[in-house]
Amino acid sequence: MIRILMVFLAAAAVGSASAVAEVPGETIRAFNTAVTEGDAEARRRAATDLAAAAMSTPEDERAALFAFESAWTLCEIDRCEGASEPARFAASQPAGEEHPVAADRALLVAYVDWTAKKNRRTRATLDEALTAVVNTEPSMLSLAAFSNRLASDMDGRNWKRLMDSAGQAARHFESIKHVAGRLWSFARTAEIAASFNVRPDIEQHRAMAHLESELGAMYAAVDHDTEAPDWLKKTYYGASAWKLAIGAHLYALDEPHLSDDELDEIQGQYDLMTLDNVEEDLPFCEGDFNYSPPLRFPRSSAFRGLVGSVILGFAIDEGEVRDIAVLAAVPEDGFKERALNAAKRWQWEWDEIQPEQPCTKSRENIALPLVFQLRR
Repeated sequence: MIRILMVFLAAAAVGSASAVAEVPGETIRAFNTAVTEGDAEARRRAATDLAAAAMSTPEDERAALFAFESAWTLCEIDRCEGASEPARFAASQPAGEEHPVAADRALLVAYVDWTAKKNRRTRATLDEALTAVVNTEPSMLSLAAFSNRLASDMDGRNWKRLMDSAGQAARHFESIKHVAGRLWSFARTAEIAASFNVRPDIEQHRAMAHLESELGAMYAAVDHDTEAPDWLKKTYYGASAWKLAIGAHLYALDEPHLSDDELDEIQGQYDLMTLDNVEEDLPFCEGDFNYSPPLRFPRSSAFRGLVGSVILGFAIDEGEVRDIAVLAAVPEDGFKERALNAAKRWQWEWDEIQPEQPCTKSRENIALPLVFQLRR
């Protein structure tokens, strides 16, 4: 379960008799109401008011909690604008075993600073704070911090840094992938792909095959009366394309790679149903594309001068090919246009001899993997 950082439980203590100055009850109630019912401006005002009240009454044993929650709310709605002072106040107060614990307070301060100004110093502080919470239960704060750091690293070409940040994010999201599968699968794909760019070997081939199969199993668990989420299709096909590209790259260099039997063995470890294996009343008639014109390697877009992979999706409607689209491509640019342009001119041809039982010449959600590779 994801820890959701809010102050509803703490509000129950409001109104108890005490000689110690306390945050006004109406300020807490206004914050709770704004969080649950208000728009962004209402939440901003309520969070700002709660922060000011908390910092003006440090004697209140809940002051650190209120300051923390108000600072996080400001991060959620306005990129941490105005969150620095209450976050630092929360971090300066005594920390116990109750929320917010010291590690979360330090993470909030680091995240606020890095969000405001991304430089070497704030990044180093954020890295240290995230390392401290990798193996803890995820919260809305940690999800945002890990995800935004990863998104920032995706824009660069520092593969070692990306491998490390994606790996940490994937481990942190692992325990909640049943509810945060999009975040986890994105991080895991980025980790394996970045590792491949650092030092390609068979382990990335194996890791991507496992990821592809696990995502396929996640799809198999979807109620097929409903549409599978777009992120699941995208990451599934993305992992498939990466698996093809990594395998082709290792093969081209005559490096160890997984055989077809080994790939089948990995798939067999999962309750797997690929996205194009949709149950139909009749089996699909046997046939294939007439690959003319042939697929040609775009030398100007060569991936490491060797390989690329594209997965095309299409449908067959009474023998006519329609709705051809790129489901995934590695790398993103260069190969997909070449594959799409060629496939649009290909013709689907049925085998002259078909099985004796009736079959259909219409089918949705067909996936076609293609590999661009220079011959050795």
